[in-house]
Amino acid sequence: MYTFTRLAHKYNFTPPRDPLIFQGRANRHQGDLLVLPVNLYIDKNCKIIITTHQIHSNKQGFIEISKEIFENRNLMFDNLVLLIKEHDYISLKNNQVLFKKCKNYLNDYIDALEKHEIDIKNNLINEKQILEYFKDKKDLRIKLKKLLDDDLAYVKENHPEYIEKWKYYKEFEKMCEELDGK
Repeated sequence: MYTFTRLAHKYNFTPPRDPLIFQGRANRHQGDLLVLPVNLYIDKNCKIIITTHQIHSNKQGFIEISKEIFENRNLMFDNLVLLIKEHDYISLKNNQVLFKKCKNYLNDYIDALEKHEIDIKNNLINEKQILEYFKDKKDLRIKLKKLLDDDLAYVKENHPEYIEKWKYYKEFEKMCEELDGK
């Protein structure tokens, strides 16, 4: 938030007010919370939005009901929020049977979402698996080595300090040296 506030003052735009949008993480490239936002329609006019602080930073006109729905539950994602319009909230609270059903449904939904996220993370391919794959694929390994050598020539020559920090790139280079003599 500090950086955006500083930039706002320097370039004369409105600085951010809500620090929550800078906390937590919504990594939509790895699967994390990829399905959000989701709208739970209770009836034609009433909905609860399942989202994050980062995705739905403008909460004006909404009430956050996450704590009320999840009570003392530890969620996998601490930036997950449930939003409902104020008039919808009043209607829902006046119908305790419906409120309880929504609460149970949302807890079940989050159980399924958390399980899905665990499954996604368990099936991600990591750097070690990629290196292992290239050990048995000589043609691909040589093509990738050539491509990297061409693309990184400038960086190697002018900024070798960056390459020194690239653990898996160095492992790939070592593997190529050992297997191909290159």
